[in-house]
Amino acid sequence: MNIVLDRLDRAETGKYMQAHMAYSGCKNEVFTSGAEDEIYKVSLGIPRMINRICDKSLMYAYQQQKKLIDEHVIRYVADHEMLQVTD
Repeated sequence: MNIVLDRLDRAETGKYMQAHMAYSGCKNEVFTSGAEDEIYKVSLGIPRMINRICDKSLMYAYQQQKKLIDEHVIRYVADHEMLQVTD
C-alpha cells in the first residue's frame, strides 16, 4: 500500500514543520519565518523534501553552533548539501 501526500501550500508547510518539531519535543522556535518561506520554495511543498531540507539544516546548524535557522542557512544547505537533479 502506497501513501501519497499532496504538495503542501506555504501555510501547510509551516504547520507541517511545527508539528514535527513539537513531536520531537522541541519547545523553542528553531526556524525563522524566512527559513520556512525558503524551505517551501526549495521543496515545492513536497513533504519528503521538506523533511530532508529540515534534517540537513538542523545538522548544519548544530555543526555551526547556531540556535536559529534562517533563510541563509536554508539557501546554503539547498545549494551545497542537497543532491542537484539536472536534465
